[in-house]
Amino acid sequence: MTSGHTWRAHLAVATLLFALMSASCHVASSQITDYAFTYGKKGVDWQGVCTDPRSRFQSPVDITSCNATRVSFLGDLQRRARYTSSRRHVSLAHDNHTVDIFFSEPTNYIQFPMLNVQPYNNSVTWPPNTYTLASLGKTKPRVRLVRLELRQCHVHWESEHDLDGRHRDIEVHCVHTAQDPGQRPAVGVVGVFLNRTRKGSICKCDPMLETILSALPMVVKLPPKVKMPVAVRGFSAARFFPRDKTYFHYYPGSLTTPPCSEGLLWYVFRETKPICQRHFQLIADAITALNGRGEQNARDPQSLRGRVIYQWSGH
Repeated sequence: MTSGHTWRAHLAVATLLFALMSASCHVASSQITDYAFTYGKKGVDWQGVCTDPRSRFQSPVDITSCNATRVSFLGDLQRRARYTSSRRHVSLAHDNHTVDIFFSEPTNYIQFPMLNVQPYNNSVTWPPNTYTLASLGKTKPRVRLVRLELRQCHVHWESEHDLDGRHRDIEVHCVHTAQDPGQRPAVGVVGVFLNRTRKGSICKCDPMLETILSALPMVVKLPPKVKMPVAVRGFSAARFFPRDKTYFHYYPGSLTTPPCSEGLLWYVFRETKPICQRHFQLIADAITALNGRGEQNARDPQSLRGRVIYQWSGH
């Protein structure tokens, strides 16, 4: 997921502040610190929490669907989203690693569902077995709703999460953060897979995405963090939601870019949305322009280290 991204960058400083306040939790803010890093060595040269052996709960992960614990009590994530469609435009910017989409409308948030357990902190002090159904007894677990505001969506080429051992072409991350810097947890990320259709099948390009993605060649030529407005009416982050509302949830996770701070809520949709070849190429070309030829901006899956993945599918 994020932090060399414009919002990821925005995410970074507050993430560190949160880390100092509660031992290295992933957080977000509108303040920025730059973390210089590359993808060339697959993250083995990343510093701090990213490669600290005490960092047990890193992201992304390989989601094995047959091992996911099915739950009905978490509820529909999409119905808890309140996204306002753009009236005039969205803004695009890059951070030398990815391109972010910013939304100007204020009403964009999700009431994220999670098990009602304590504490919500980092891997150094947080035992993963406190976030399991067995630890909550035989009664139906209480669900805690955490309101987090949408900050930005950004793209990874190829997908960072694996699903049953396989990458997808693109993964979109929509980052949500708490308005109250003292709230725990403070960050929730929605992940959506995009994939080109099979050979011989036809996938029409989404006209709204066409308006946005066709601007990528211009955006990557701008200085980092300089926002470029793109006129598009009626677009919202809900456009990325798949038809199948089934999602996987695990906690805690981390940023997938330096500083890799931990303590996020992660929600990854199971269904892969189709993307046309032109849109895939526009994203791939933009990532190449930012990171260098042959470089994809995706971190390899990390070990689950005792974390349980839950699956909600409506029943």
